[in-house]
Amino acid sequence: MSQGHFNRGWFIAGLVIAFSVVWPMASSQARPSTRSYTCTALKQLVRKRGAIVMNYKGSSVYRRFVDNFGACRYPDNTVRRFRVQARDGSCALKVCYEYEPFRRR
Repeated sequence: MSQGHFNRGWFIAGLVIAFSVVWPMASSQARPSTRSYTCTALKQLVRKRGAIVMNYKGSSVYRRFVDNFGACRYPDNTVRRFRVQARDGSCALKVCYEYEPFRRR
């Protein structure tokens, strides 16, 4: 084996290890937090994207917020309001729920 192939192999192995360590940290930080935005800005962000996954209680609790029923993944879903903490107080956003026609509330 030549010296060039040996060095290239170590370089690629180093890149794989670096990405395997950095990628999970970057992906967990990629979700925005509802507490970083005002209520108006949150609603504009959801309306602009159609659907977005955001942290709403710390960095490990998240939810998918939608603009309307069309953004739900399944046809038997319904949209309900869900209160989150925004930078300027409580804010009602929409989330998809499974439709249960015979469930008592």
